[in-house]
Order: sequence, then C-alpha cells, then structure tokens
Amino acid sequence: MNRMSWWWKGKKIEEVKEDKYLGYVFQRNGGQKKHIRERIAKAVTIMGQVWRIGRFGGNWRRRVWMFDTLVWTVMRYGVEIWGIGKKRRG
Repeated sequence: MNRMSWWWKGKKIEEVKEDKYLGYVFQRNGGQKKHIRERIAKAVTIMGQVWRIGRFGGNWRRRVWMFDTLVWTVMRYGVEIWGIGKKRRG
C-alpha cells in the first residue's frame, strides 16, 4: 500500500484508520459499516427499554409512536451521508 504524508502548517498529521466526529464514524476506506453497526446497537438498546415500559395496555399506536420517536431517530442519525463513498453504476 502506498502511504502518503499529510502536513498542516509545517506539522505532520497522523493518518488514522477511523475517527468519530459529532457521533459519526468516518473510516479511512470510505466505508460506513462501523457507523451503521453502532447505530443499530444503540437503537436495539433503546428499543429494549421502550418495550419494557409496559404501560401501553395493548395500544399499538402509542408503541409505534414511541418507536418512531425514540428508536428510529437514533437509528437514522447520520443517514444523510451514508451514500457518500458508494460507487455509482451506469
């Protein structure tokens, strides 16, 4: 693999495999698997907490609202840039 050196104002910048910025995991290879795995893990944790509340009394509308409000918002964090790095065919 060809390594490049990066410099800023006369100082060498370390090249890392991944970095997290504002909760989004950026990977050197442009991949997004790590970020998506983290989102899924956090959403599953929250979903378990929401389902354990148990105060729904069979009200599925309220349960779906809780899912959309608490779980789905966590799951889709950063979705705006998930498509970056994908090669387009055609």
